Amino acid sequence: AELTTDLPGPWVERGERTILGWIALREGDGSTAIAQLEAAGRLLPADGGADGNNVDVHYRLAQAYLSAGELEKAGEELKAILDCGVQRVTQPVEYVRSLFLLGDIAEKSGDSQGARDFYQRFLDHWSDGDMDRDRVQQARSYLSAS
Repeated sequence: AELTTDLPGPWVERGERTILGWIALREGDGSTAIAQLEAAGRLLPADGGADGNNVDVHYRLAQAYLSAGELEKAGEELKAILDCGVQRVTQPVEYVRSLFLLGDIAEKSGDSQGARDFYQRFLDHWSDGDMDRDRVQQARSYLSAS
């Protein structure tokens, strides 16, 4: 702790809160996860920085909101990832998965055009890979049915 007192900015506290939020989420404690990750979000640099921390915090907070059934708040966090610009390069998995999750939220909300658009963008990145095959199948099934 003494070493961190001389470091500029709130990045140590942001990192701690992000990790504590992720642990709480993994342990099924959604309210603690949301509280920790919202606190981490308040410590993000206004200019976005360039290290991917914004993407990480937004993605984990979106997952916490999804676990609590708060689709609108989750969608806001996931859309923030789309606005992170160059940071997405350092967090490509979270970026692509955010497209799928936005499609899923749109589908559950009755926004069929939004669901189609996000699912197609997700498939543009992931359709021929090895990751998230169940999600790829879900997106393909939705697109073929609509």
